Amino acid sequence: KAEWCYSIPTTSQMHLPAAARQLLADDEANSHRKQSCQGISDARIAYIISANPFVRECHNPKHPLQNGRNLPGASVLPIHIRMIAALHIRLLALLVCMPNDYTKSEIPGYRQFGKRIPGGLPIEVLQVQNNSLGSYGMFLHAFASTRGRFDYYIMAEEDYVPSNPYVTDELVRIYKLAFQEGEHGMLAGVLQGRPVERLSRFPLHAEGSHIMSAASLDHLYDHTYTKVGWKGSMADRMLFLRNKSATPCSYFNFIQVGFGLLLADAGIASRDWVSQYRMPYWDHDKMYDWTAAATNFSFAALELTHQAFETNEPKLAAQGALFVPVQWFFEKEVSVCCQPIDVCGQARRCKVSVLDLAGLEQSPPSCCTADSLPSHRDLKVRRLMSAPRAKRDALSRCAPKPADVIRRSISIHEARRIAWDEANFARM
Repeated sequence: KAEWCYSIPTTSQMHLPAAARQLLADDEANSHRKQSCQGISDARIAYIISANPFVRECHNPKHPLQNGRNLPGASVLPIHIRMIAALHIRLLALLVCMPNDYTKSEIPGYRQFGKRIPGGLPIEVLQVQNNSLGSYGMFLHAFASTRGRFDYYIMAEEDYVPSNPYVTDELVRIYKLAFQEGEHGMLAGVLQGRPVERLSRFPLHAEGSHIMSAASLDHLYDHTYTKVGWKGSMADRMLFLRNKSATPCSYFNFIQVGFGLLLADAGIASRDWVSQYRMPYWDHDKMYDWTAAATNFSFAALELTHQAFETNEPKLAAQGALFVPVQWFFEKEVSVCCQPIDVCGQARRCKVSVLDLAGLEQSPPSCCTADSLPSHRDLKVRRLMSAPRAKRDALSRCAPKPADVIRRSISIHEARRIAWDEANFARM
């Protein structure tokens, strides 16, 4: 209770100028905040990027050296790392997982990404054997090879870049909101499959970036190798569970569904952060956002979008997301879905300018009619599977103020300049 009491100024403080008294009050507030935010602001965080140096013959057969229509594949990883530097994101180590496969052709110049990266970033390149489980296999490899060094592990695909300067601390804070002390869990950008998508053919799995505690990953390994007595690799275990589940086969479910089944097998709960922030998606052709509809367009980060209009130029963090596709800086529009369905499905969609996305009020876009919005039942399930919003407790004190986020964020124009700079350099 004392945490929320207002301090009474001493006699000496009362005679100080108002500005000086405000500085003292701010210092005292920051001191209380530091005490209540221990375990967040001092967490040892590993930020993992899953690299992809291979020619994109599957997703982009006409332009296999590109990521999307106009982005050279060799520029994606440098854009991601430069965005981390530009936003001054707090992390203990940046682990770049670099797969190797002599049977596949590589994008020329991809592995020379370090030549234009700002100094001072604690980058470690982990060479990993390529396997069919892609990003999640590399994520587990990064944990196994650094076990004991970090408290939390954040995974991001190379083409999903951070857009909020407080992204690492926010993920730890929301993780603590989602899971009780001692509970094992995985927090993702958005969950898909049953039960959040009741008509889905697939079991529960993660989409977008995610975070796990080292304790949860320790439990996963102990369960798999000690309790179950598994003798093969984690990748083999995921394949075994996927095949055992008789899940319909497709490329993505080897990567995502297998990992979801691995977590469920170990009793590790899955939650997402759509109650707090949107998670835009790039389907190798267009950009979508169906995550705002998961909360009926009332996610917590809308406070950021309102604060953004007090600035002279649109800020990147005002998009209400922790991560955005790298194509965010090259495309003009995003399709906002009226229902939380993967790439909208058959749901109504509204095309919104990327620059105008921050201006969406706390209500559905104008093209979403009443009968096109998600049902109360679907919203209830989504709410139960998402991290709860912070109440007036110690964790709510740890959330950055919208004004601070906007002040520390770079502008969308600056982010685009970084992205275009790297894209043009890769074309040379």
